[in-house]
Amino acid sequence: MKTSKLTPIILVVTFLSFFLLLTPMGVFNDWIPPNIHKGFYSIDNIDPGDDYGYYVYLRSLFFDGDLDFNNELNYGHADNFYPTGYSFNNWQIGQSILVFPFFLLGHLCAHFLNALGHPVSINGYSFPYYMSTALASQTYLFTGLLITFQINRKYFTEIASLFSALIIWVASPLIYYTFIRQRMAHTVEFFLSSLFIWIWLKNRESSNPWKHALMGGVMGFLGSVRVMGVGLAIIYFVDQLWLFKKSNFNKLPINCLVCFAVSALIFASTQLFTWQIIEGFPIPIYNIENNQDFTSTFSVFGYFENAISFFLGHQWGILYSSPVLLFGAIGLIFCKKLGELRFPMILAILAYVFLIIYMIGYLASYQFRYLIPTYPLVSLGLGYLYSEAFKYKFQKLAMIFISIAFCISQYFVLIQYKITVDYQNPQFVFKALSNIPTIISERSELLLRSTNIFRLFSLDVGFDWTYKEFSYFIFYPMSQAVLVILAYKAFCKAKKYFDTSNGEKSKTIFVFGVLLIFIFDIFLIISGPEKSEAEIRARLDYTKFKIQAYKAEQRGDINEVIVFLKKGVEVLPNSWRANSRLALFLNSKGNIEDANKYYQEALRLNPKQEASKYNLANNFVAEGKLEQAESLFRSSIQDNPVNPRPYQSLAQLLSKQKKVKEAEFFFNRAIKLNPKFELAYFNFAVLLNSLNRFEESERLFKKAIALNPKFGKAHLNLAILLTNLKRYDEAISYLKKAFDEGVSSPIMGGLMKFYGIQVFELKKSG
Repeated sequence: MKTSKLTPIILVVTFLSFFLLLTPMGVFNDWIPPNIHKGFYSIDNIDPGDDYGYYVYLRSLFFDGDLDFNNELNYGHADNFYPTGYSFNNWQIGQSILVFPFFLLGHLCAHFLNALGHPVSINGYSFPYYMSTALASQTYLFTGLLITFQINRKYFTEIASLFSALIIWVASPLIYYTFIRQRMAHTVEFFLSSLFIWIWLKNRESSNPWKHALMGGVMGFLGSVRVMGVGLAIIYFVDQLWLFKKSNFNKLPINCLVCFAVSALIFASTQLFTWQIIEGFPIPIYNIENNQDFTSTFSVFGYFENAISFFLGHQWGILYSSPVLLFGAIGLIFCKKLGELRFPMILAILAYVFLIIYMIGYLASYQFRYLIPTYPLVSLGLGYLYSEAFKYKFQKLAMIFISIAFCISQYFVLIQYKITVDYQNPQFVFKALSNIPTIISERSELLLRSTNIFRLFSLDVGFDWTYKEFSYFIFYPMSQAVLVILAYKAFCKAKKYFDTSNGEKSKTIFVFGVLLIFIFDIFLIISGPEKSEAEIRARLDYTKFKIQAYKAEQRGDINEVIVFLKKGVEVLPNSWRANSRLALFLNSKGNIEDANKYYQEALRLNPKQEASKYNLANNFVAEGKLEQAESLFRSSIQDNPVNPRPYQSLAQLLSKQKKVKEAEFFFNRAIKLNPKFELAYFNFAVLLNSLNRFEESERLFKKAIALNPKFGKAHLNLAILLTNLKRYDEAISYLKKAFDEGVSSPIMGGLMKFYGIQVFELKKSG
């Protein structure tokens, strides 16, 4: 069916509009107030767990030529080891293969900026690499939308197909994983799922084995991106059995089934080799062994409870958090146009739902993302509902209204996630949706989420157009616009190719794909040799010492913790985490000199480790090394601009140095970043009091006390302030509270003497 020229324009404009509206740019230059960056993620801030678990394959293979992630600076599991000696990685490698061309462009951009004299590191840790991988993720998602539209177009009108593709994206978790957490694999998973279903629908009745090999190849690669994706193979095998039944059991396509299965295995081989190298087995035995409770704890009643939570739970139940999925599934059931195809599609969706309820238990924190492989199927159900509703005026208006409501509710959930409502709140979705009137009337700034382009341009500040502004505001959006247009052009060519596809074309694509996989497998095998016995022993000993230290910490035996952590550093001296962790416990025992030594070693190994910088700076303050402390505080702020602690500590240091204006600036930054930062209020109040700004100081002391009614020093300082203002009755009240909280100082005694208060009188009044 022909598509009008307007449809791709609508898709491109809608995609780019949400790109500008939702993408958090982060705090990439000093003129951006760090408190406006909400949520954890941004273009250049990757989660050290899940997100970096995918990204680490790219960085390590490209720069180090290996799969040893122990030296990865930002990877949260770098010092968790398998028995093979390799670092733990619970995420698949397939996404990295598709993202690699974009990563290479990021590398070239980093070189270009470096050649121009800009301080951009060429090691995989700077913003060009993060931008390029975000662009890859977003572009694959857009391509998946085009394919989903085309799948629907086979059965429904153009407008119904357009609506179904856009709504399954905007009203589902896909919108979050497109622009907020781009480095997760869900966008690539959606693209490959759509591609598999598209090719399957075109070739399902073909007896040409190459076409089935092509389907198997996509399925195998989908499994190497996310294991959950292989569940879609249900629709292929069930459909083939159905076709066998239709032929009166005369023609079982054994050769096609074998080609599909063998091809899937070949294209999944990269992941199998990765598991073999890292875990020592071609299947994730380690993870299976650590999740045996799936079967051992199963009960019908427990499963029923989880099922109710899955659909109706107030935290993330699908009925409230993503009802578009239920609508689409219902539409799929009633869509007669799909005929016999409905059965394998519905069976696949039910299988996913059953396994998710069984293996995960209940939905929490966007966990209905596990259903993403079924989204192209659900979109067909939506396409049916739209095509039927658009035949009548009232139903059309009703469906448009419902669709807009779905999109708005998803948007309001997204702008509050990890910002205004604790994402672990058992009433998360209910609270997020009930907050809508408040956000509109009182907190409209949240409607422009975090540091998106619109929000940054609306700031009433002046800024210079450095290479960073150009990169974030011009190059990044323009690159995304160019890429979606190129993706559309490539899709049109692929569509034309598949429309005229024959066995030879499928064979060509398959053989080319196998060649690429074979080359990558060879490179992977070379990059992952077995570790030496000495290295394995050292890493396993380190793991043992780390566990023993953790157990000692649980017992409260800090001396024993230090003993085990020292042993850990001895066997793994090049681990910045080991050095930093040991320094922290030495610090807690007051062994400042040794703590500083290990902090400095941690920073030598990882110069961007802001926590060690902050702790070392505090130690330097105690030792009177104020210049070194100030430098480290400032560097810590640069590494993590949204952490309020170094702002407060730097402000306090500047106060001691009589740098009042700067101190005020940093105190205000700390308070804006954390409005509940009682220590910042207290120290700021002390500074203002020393400047005879008594009214402001009193207000801040009271704010600190309101946040922590047991803040004895705040009570005492406020009592002193009120005494100086000759407000004696109030002062006595705060003085008594300070005494109740156990404050003891010469000033305390002097005030008590001034007021003629005896200790026994205070106890009596208490």
